[in-house]
Amino acid sequence: MKLTLKQLLVFKIVAQCGNLSQAAGQLFMTKGAVSQTLGEVENRLDIKLFGRHHGRLFINHEGRRLLPLADELLTRVDDIDELFSTGDPSLRLGGSKTIGGYLLPSLLSDFQHRYGWLPEVVIDNSEGLRKRLLNFELDLALIEGEVNDEDLQVTAWRQDEIVIICPAGDPLAQGENVPLSALEDRQWILRETGSGSRNDFEHQLAPLLTKPKIVLALEDFDAILFCVQQRLGLTFASRLLIDQPCFAGHFSQIPTQQRFFRTLSLCHHRQKYLSDSVGGWIRFLHAQRGDSTI
Repeated sequence: MKLTLKQLLVFKIVAQCGNLSQAAGQLFMTKGAVSQTLGEVENRLDIKLFGRHHGRLFINHEGRRLLPLADELLTRVDDIDELFSTGDPSLRLGGSKTIGGYLLPSLLSDFQHRYGWLPEVVIDNSEGLRKRLLNFELDLALIEGEVNDEDLQVTAWRQDEIVIICPAGDPLAQGENVPLSALEDRQWILRETGSGSRNDFEHQLAPLLTKPKIVLALEDFDAILFCVQQRLGLTFASRLLIDQPCFAGHFSQIPTQQRFFRTLSLCHHRQKYLSDSVGGWIRFLHAQRGDSTI
């Protein structure tokens, strides 16, 4: 018996879910059928692909070896379907929250206008996207901040300026080259741990302050900005946020002596097979860089 595409699909979904019940739901199969099919794969290869612990499945080294090959074969089958289909190509694109909320919408609009289709989009924080890429749940991801993982191919895409955002009318926003010492008594409202913006604060700005007082950590930038507007504190985030027309007149930037920048990166798994649709998006994104600084 040789491995079938269905068996490889079951293996891949189980690897991504780490749970037979969740995988069964995605595959529209019973839990027993998923377990049986996974057992057939392991028996055919005469090797265990997962460790089992308290009902959870944890992909092991051998499973990690198989996952990129299974993903490639299944993606190539999708390529064949797309070649002879009038439907939209398949692509799973991730965006970290600043990019997804304030930069990606215009990119999607330009892409659809030019090519007539849109990818499936997943918005998550930087750490969440990194895990999805490693698990072959995404084809590509646009991530803000530093990405350090030897299994990921990381390409610098654009530069983004990070600024200190305050409510409109804040006295410090009226100055020039404001010293960071003027911020020592201010409160901070930041993104959650694991986000690119939080990492930017911790690695770039926090070391320059004596004891920054973080009073709130929120997962949504709109919520953060509303808190800033209510004068609950300052935030440290991309200039993209306050450049949005809907926020005009509500927020200002504190012009500090230092300026802060970060790299927005285009990432995919090093072993990821890049289909024609993925390659097309990569070319599109690089063509959209224009001025490398946002």
